[in-house]
Amino acid sequence: MDCKASRVHVESLKTALHAAVDALLERLLAACAGGEPTLEGLERMVLSELHSLGTVTLTALCATLVPRYPPAQLPCGCGGTAHYQRQRLAQCKTLLGVVHLKRPYYLCPTCHQGHCPLDRDLGLCAGSISGGLEALLALMGSAFSYGHAAEMVARLSLVQVSASRCRQATNALGRALAAHEESVSHAVWEQGHEPPPPAPEAGLGAAPGQPPLDPLYVSADGVIVPTRETGWREQCVGALYTTTPVSHRRPAQRNAASSELAASEHVQGEHAQGEHAQGEPAPDEPASLRSRGHSYISDLGDRRAFMQSLWLEAHRRGLEQAQRTVFIGDGATWLWQSAEEHFPTAIQVLDWYHAASYVQRTAQALHPADAAARTQWAERQLDALWQSRTQEVLTVLASLATGCKAAEEALGYFTTHQTRMDYARYRSLGLQVGSGTIESACKHLIQARIKQAGMRWSVHNARLMGKLRARLKSGRWDETLALRTPRHRSYRRQPAP
Repeated sequence: MDCKASRVHVESLKTALHAAVDALLERLLAACAGGEPTLEGLERMVLSELHSLGTVTLTALCATLVPRYPPAQLPCGCGGTAHYQRQRLAQCKTLLGVVHLKRPYYLCPTCHQGHCPLDRDLGLCAGSISGGLEALLALMGSAFSYGHAAEMVARLSLVQVSASRCRQATNALGRALAAHEESVSHAVWEQGHEPPPPAPEAGLGAAPGQPPLDPLYVSADGVIVPTRETGWREQCVGALYTTTPVSHRRPAQRNAASSELAASEHVQGEHAQGEHAQGEPAPDEPASLRSRGHSYISDLGDRRAFMQSLWLEAHRRGLEQAQRTVFIGDGATWLWQSAEEHFPTAIQVLDWYHAASYVQRTAQALHPADAAARTQWAERQLDALWQSRTQEVLTVLASLATGCKAAEEALGYFTTHQTRMDYARYRSLGLQVGSGTIESACKHLIQARIKQAGMRWSVHNARLMGKLRARLKSGRWDETLALRTPRHRSYRRQPAP
């Protein structure tokens, strides 16, 4: 597209802008003289007038791109020739208001397809919205309910849009993202292609010239979401991150009462691991660790496809360069089977707070009316688990299993995951032992948007929203917007009978 404006276009633009500014100033001065305005009122007034001026400016700029002497004919995609017909009017809602533009229109007599070359050059879809407004709607629709998002857009940009328009823009971006992810996954897992190279900006956070930070954490979980077709379905969420030490802020959640509280909190990456109840770290225990550099993956439906996407994200984050990989999860069987397949060299860690919850339930069942005895029993078992004396706990539970259902369940759980419960060793290696990061991700990625009161989603749209939320919370929104394909209005005339 030739964007060089002629002198006539430049003068026309200046004239339009001068007239618009003069009218704007007259309206503002008249409003000030007609009453006792407040600063807030003046803010709203000036913002509204500047928005109107933006519409005039954008319209005039687009007009400078319309060729004064359009060619008489253009080649058509069907192999024929499209002939110039007239200057056809188009309108498009933008971030600065509705723009009206007359541009050359061509018609091919062979296929009866109409063409507006300027639409393709500008990325304009006549009768629809601009790419900039569509991007804002998708962002707001991914962050808020569609009705709330439309209201926010109106307040921030002074452009009135409907909730359905916001939903359309959000779903369109979600479909582009899902298609891209499926294309990459198919190429790698079905066709045997090499995965895309790791992204330098998505590495493990090391400074230039320094070895990568260690380790890379991988964690996954599922959250149940409501769907219209099949009721409640599991939406999978994966998180990848590194950690950094932080100062000791609070005592370790290891005694019976505080462990129960910690199991319900799952504060993202801030579990105070390896401290005494008084708040002082033991000599063999590391400082607290805070998770950082998060990126996320989400999918609804096929767990295998989800784990493949999680591996691809780990590869993008520098899985092959990581000195160690740590996989943290709860007791879900499918999770550990998938971890064995996709991350076979990872150190597997059963979330400490899930393990502690089994001790708490057993203590409650054994001493339902005696709080002191319940606390004393739980503390002994928790201390044993914390120091990796798992067999000692198994022996105690085995002696209680025949008469206590909770003890029987805890025995089975700890027996299954005994190799993932070497918490003393994990602490000596400076590793996290809590899944707070993935628990938090399930809340702020999925529950905060998809499980709002009264919401019922189609499986397809819930899946798309999860993917968009994962990209948004991973700081990859601009990269996601680049996946959009231009939309153009199709002009096709029916041939005469």
